[in-house]
Amino acid sequence: MITVTEKAPHFLDYTFTTPTLTMKQTAEGSILIGGGREGYGELETNTKGVSINNLCFNVREALEMVPSIKKLNILRSWSGFKGFTPERLPYIGEVEDYPGVYYAVTGFCGYAIGPAVGMHACRMMTGQGEPGGLRAERRI
Repeated sequence: MITVTEKAPHFLDYTFTTPTLTMKQTAEGSILIGGGREGYGELETNTKGVSINNLCFNVREALEMVPSIKKLNILRSWSGFKGFTPERLPYIGEVEDYPGVYYAVTGFCGYAIGPAVGMHACRMMTGQGEPGGLRAERRI
């Protein structure tokens, strides 16, 4: 589940992470608040929604970390389905039967790990090396 605030002048230089929360500021200035507290959904019916209780927990934790976001309005929240690899590790590599076609799957979490997986995938695609610890031996 992600919650988005209105835009603000840039003041968060890092992604904040705890076991139950991830928060960062976008280039446009919005604050993204998400984490381990999820919305609800049924994969069979593609029904998903925001849990108001969990949204409140997320926002309260974000306020404890960065009290100055209290002045920002929440614009929207949403939930979705996350896929997991069996090992909960990213899969990054080149498709064996199709040279030049690559895959990069985060493996276990939402938006927080995406940039790191993307960076390692780009390094692989440009011949700057294997993704090191993010490499899973399972091939697609």
